[in-house]
Amino acid sequence: MLAHTQPVSSLPELTNFSTSSLSFILQMGIFMVFVIVGTYVFAKFKQTHFLRKTKNQSSQLSILETHALGNRQYLLVVAYNQQKFLLNVHPNGTQYLCTLNSRCDKKQPIHESTNKCS
Repeated sequence: MLAHTQPVSSLPELTNFSTSSLSFILQMGIFMVFVIVGTYVFAKFKQTHFLRKTKNQSSQLSILETHALGNRQYLLVVAYNQQKFLLNVHPNGTQYLCTLNSRCDKKQPIHESTNKCS
């Protein structure tokens, strides 16, 4: 008779365990849904806030003119803070040539040490 009472007494414990584990899994699932939705809303808010902030700010840097020299080389006239600069863009990088507010003739050589027109 002892063998008959043990399975009957352990049956309610097994039912309580499965009910509590099902409840726990359901609660964790709801929690994960809230975390995912909250993360999505937060990311969208930050993205729209960032885009709104950058659209309202005017850029101080602009490319005014470009001139292709061939072989992937370009001359650029760039404006920044109401100053104009002449830049040489080539496959190995970008080189500052001179400030266009100063006198910058084609015949004058560029000094490598000062990076300014003579």
